[in-house]
Amino acid sequence: MNRILKLTFKGILYALALAGLFFIVIMFLPDTDRDPAGITTTITRDGVTTTVTTHGSSHVSRWGVMELNRQEAERGDVESQYKLGMTYLDDYEADELSQNLEEAIKWLTKAAEQGHVQAQNALGSLYFEGEGIPKDGAKAVEWFRKSAEQGDAHGQYCLGYMYENGVGLPASANRAAIWYLKSAEQGYASGQKALGAMYI
Repeated sequence: MNRILKLTFKGILYALALAGLFFIVIMFLPDTDRDPAGITTTITRDGVTTTVTTHGSSHVSRWGVMELNRQEAERGDVESQYKLGMTYLDDYEADELSQNLEEAIKWLTKAAEQGHVQAQNALGSLYFEGEGIPKDGAKAVEWFRKSAEQGDAHGQYCLGYMYENGVGLPASANRAAIWYLKSAEQGYASGQKALGAMYI
């Protein structure tokens, strides 16, 4: 009986080893479906055509998408500016390369200045947290206020938090409650929780 268990155990180990080897081979073998001339993807938006050719790949790579966003962002497209900024921010968080953070701030600022609330919130968070840049409560408040004044529930919650804790501006429980209430009325859970906590 002991011998049968040992053989079964060895068989399982060999099967796992073969499966792992098979996985490694598949991951690192050249893709035979690749077209050495590349694949060209053309996107037309608002009468402007953008073309990206991905060499040696059967799909548009992450960098191809990033290049499409860059071209659109340089033309002033606010959503592309935001997406490009967030891509650089994700890259910074993964690699901590200061050039990625600089690019993230550059593109997020361009989008935020055109009224993109998510970009405004992202900038507010960057300045609030001070990750990779000096903390600046006043700049965080500036961006959260722009978002909040456009009716964004997250921006309203963040501005309420800044007032409640006196970050970047004088503390004011009354103003915090006003912004928390605006956020809560939109169903934003964090705003509801913060407002409720003020009355406990």
